[in-house]
Amino acid sequence: MKNITKKLFTGILASAMLLTGCGNAGKKPDNAIAKVGKEYISAEQVQEYYTYYKQQMEMFGQGGGFDESTEEGKKAVQGIRTEILNSLVMQEKTINLAKKEGIKVSEEEVNTSIDNLVEQAGGKEELDKFLKENNLTEEEFRKEQYDSFEKQNYITKLDEKLKKEHTPSEKDIEKRMEEDKDTLLPVYNANHILFSIMDENGQPITDEAKIEEVKKEAQATLDEVNGDKAKFDEAFEKYKAGDQQNGAGTFIKAEELGNFSGADMVPEFTKAVEGMKAGEVSKDLVQTQFGFHIIQSISKATDFKDLDENYYNDQLKAKYSEMITEDEISKYKEEQTNKIDVEFYDKDGKKVDSVEKAIESYDFSKIKGPKGAEESTDNATDATEAPKDNTENSQGQEETQASEETESTEK
Repeated sequence: MKNITKKLFTGILASAMLLTGCGNAGKKPDNAIAKVGKEYISAEQVQEYYTYYKQQMEMFGQGGGFDESTEEGKKAVQGIRTEILNSLVMQEKTINLAKKEGIKVSEEEVNTSIDNLVEQAGGKEELDKFLKENNLTEEEFRKEQYDSFEKQNYITKLDEKLKKEHTPSEKDIEKRMEEDKDTLLPVYNANHILFSIMDENGQPITDEAKIEEVKKEAQATLDEVNGDKAKFDEAFEKYKAGDQQNGAGTFIKAEELGNFSGADMVPEFTKAVEGMKAGEVSKDLVQTQFGFHIIQSISKATDFKDLDENYYNDQLKAKYSEMITEDEISKYKEEQTNKIDVEFYDKDGKKVDSVEKAIESYDFSKIKGPKGAEESTDNATDATEAPKDNTENSQGQEETQASEETESTEK
């Protein structure tokens, strides 16, 4: 994959970089490091993805492990290149399996995938701008992307086919759930009012005076409720409208937690609901790492037949169906791909008996990645900088903060 794509689409493709790449069928190329079926993988490909990986790590301040002048650094980098080669080998094995399964990928499907990428990256206008900056035609751009997206389509269509073929029966799902019954039950349902000891950034406050102030306010509300369901409902409605700040500047929130297992919550919360009867309101404050809780138990199911039907079907059974399917697909892929011949070569083109020996034989400082890859080494920030509203890092931070704010009792 060329440098132009990294500049334009890094934010979208960052998590899938090692699932792309260009195989070489037929004649053995120079610097061939592996062969999967009829497809060759070159040392240049390994170096290209290593360069990209290194740039990504350096962007996030984790580039300290790439010093190949030390023995420790050299071993670490060899390990990274070994994993990259293993990923490329597994990709080719998977595509080989897809073809054996009779999967076909049309030119129209590949071009649609490229169109989708362009749309995600900002549309035709953004593409035209980068084509002009890099002196490329759209035809050249599509040609250099075609092989990668063809491979991605093979992998996607194989997964779709195998999911249909390995969907478990109701009997299989129920059997597996019964085996895991001790970890799935009991299932609780509860409401709570949380007097938080977390600041606006989701970090615990350390000021003991403020924590004590939060506790006093929580205790005052608990005293008003005094174990009465009607009074709890009144307080719950008061705080359910939205986050309200307490005297210490943290929030008070009322939440319907719905169905959950004990393992879903922090231990202190689980211990509290374990000892409560349906409809009961906690008589004491329950303190967790998130703050002080007043809890109302709604229900406690100790058998599958007692569970809410929607929870049983839409969450538990759906989860186990997906889990069993993935297990079966993984097992099938492993069995089938193990039958595919793989050869590894050293720098002199001789066969070696392991991926490690192949990697160790090469002096990668003398290996240049495909055209464009080496250019990005001197311009790491430019070549790997994703659009600000499209980075996985910023998205992850937003999701983490949202999770802390709305599911404050969960682990």
